[in-house]
Amino acid sequence: MAQISVARALFGEIPVKGHLPVTIPGVEMKAGFGMEVPASPMKLQPMEARAEAQLQPAYDVVEKAVADKAFPGATLAVGYRGKVTIHAFGKLRYDAKAAAVVPSTMYDIASLTKVVATTTLVAKLLEGDFPVGLDLDAKVERYLPEWTATRESAQGLQSSFHENAKDLEWRRRVTVRHLLTHTSGLPPFKEYWRTSTSKEETLRRIFVEPLDYEPGTKEVYSDLGIILMAEIIERLTGHKLDDLAHSFVFAPLGMTDTMYKPEKKLWPSIAPTEMDNNLRHRLVQGEVHDENAFSIGGVSGHAGVFSTAPDLAAFCQMLLNGGVYGHKRILQRATIAEITTPQELSSGTRTLGWAVPTEGGSSGHYFSAHTFGHTGFTGTSIWIDQDRQVFVVLLTTRVHPTRENMKIAKVRPAVHDAVMQALGFATAAAPVK
Repeated sequence: MAQISVARALFGEIPVKGHLPVTIPGVEMKAGFGMEVPASPMKLQPMEARAEAQLQPAYDVVEKAVADKAFPGATLAVGYRGKVTIHAFGKLRYDAKAAAVVPSTMYDIASLTKVVATTTLVAKLLEGDFPVGLDLDAKVERYLPEWTATRESAQGLQSSFHENAKDLEWRRRVTVRHLLTHTSGLPPFKEYWRTSTSKEETLRRIFVEPLDYEPGTKEVYSDLGIILMAEIIERLTGHKLDDLAHSFVFAPLGMTDTMYKPEKKLWPSIAPTEMDNNLRHRLVQGEVHDENAFSIGGVSGHAGVFSTAPDLAAFCQMLLNGGVYGHKRILQRATIAEITTPQELSSGTRTLGWAVPTEGGSSGHYFSAHTFGHTGFTGTSIWIDQDRQVFVVLLTTRVHPTRENMKIAKVRPAVHDAVMQALGFATAAAPVK
């Protein structure tokens, strides 16, 4: 019991209140000598006012972007060494009567779903938290037989079959690692939503989608590969993706405002995305913006999660803490290292799910080499610097009222540069090349 208590005290789970009950002769330690150390919640704490004030240049960048109509509103969370500050800007819509954005405003985080949900669940599978594990270098056909179904093998499978010998030979080479590093040969995107009305139908289309290039020869960011990754997760575990994400990621981290398919009563307070003139013919609010994700029911590996800046800040800090948050272990430290290490398959531009800073990219110029992050089509992003213990979460609806607005391309690096400059890291290392 003493050993257990020492460990709990060292990690701040319980307070230290040790005082000598007696005086020790010959030593300057009298009765009552000792120390008291409060328990550490191992959660993010508010940033001090002085440090927060130093970030004003970053706030100015976001405020200017709102004024320039890069997006109607935004939420920015900056974390540094276990402290966080969260600021809200603008309104939910371009309407004088629209509600103001608040720090807890919920956003459709689009492709951040790939890393917050899908990649994290892959990590859990790698750790053996389920009866059946995942082999990164296993062929996709091991988990999804339809991927390489031929006329003979397709019998009994709900799938079309392959007759192109070259494409079939390429497909048989594709591994799980190819899917996660976007090097599988799959095209980046297809408008399956125009004809597909179910997940099964969309999967059948992907199973026979011709590969654009030989697997492993280049990196092409693909939604389709991550849709397949989600299907592998569901088949291995026997559970639905949204239930898994809630049970193994959102709930343990206390991310109470993070979910797939928000209830309708929440919709009015969620930042609306686009005026959809193609599929739904209405303003999209509270429903996933991505059409492919919407057509298969709102739950997918590539999009569908809604979240807030405070929730995503907790997620980022968990990764910086080596997988622990609030004294709960979500991931092993070694697993985080594995999924955030740049992969040779992608020429170092991708980890297992995450992206890394590149020249001219959204992360700006001053994040360290040990940084990983991701962006979302709706105007969201996360960047996490392990060396500096810094993270930046930027949530916007740059697609409101139309996706044709591309001003965020300049806003993202400007915000990140302003944050890193404010924290004193602009000259700490050479800019990303």
